[in-house]
Amino acid sequence: MAMATKMTRAWVWIAVAAMLLACRVGEASRFGRDRRIEFGGGKPVSSLVGGWSAIDPKDPNVVTLAKFAVHEHNKKLSGHGTLLYSKLVEAKSQVVSGVMYLLTVEATDSKNSVCSYEAKVWVKEWENFRRLMSFDPVTKS
Repeated sequence: MAMATKMTRAWVWIAVAAMLLACRVGEASRFGRDRRIEFGGGKPVSSLVGGWSAIDPKDPNVVTLAKFAVHEHNKKLSGHGTLLYSKLVEAKSQVVSGVMYLLTVEATDSKNSVCSYEAKVWVKEWENFRRLMSFDPVTKS
């Protein structure tokens, strides 16, 4: 009888652990759907975990990243023309290992033509890390 009681207790603990785990998973998925983040001016923005979220293009931190993107792009050109930052048109962010920013930037080329570019900048604040991942002209369709 003692062995049966121990087996029953073990199964009860396994069942309790499984129910607690199921509750935590359900809570995590609910949190992911309803999550709100604040960025730029304290304005809450709805987002799905891992999805792109619109952010304020006037936020000074985001403008700094846009200027960084143009500067890094100019370094890669190494003397074959440079761009001058004009303005940040649109900005989005995505949580990755850090934050990926998708920035639509207007810049002036050496012929004084204003063109739009899409830049991706990866930031990991805790490592003081910023990297320009891509910088491409926006094609008009």
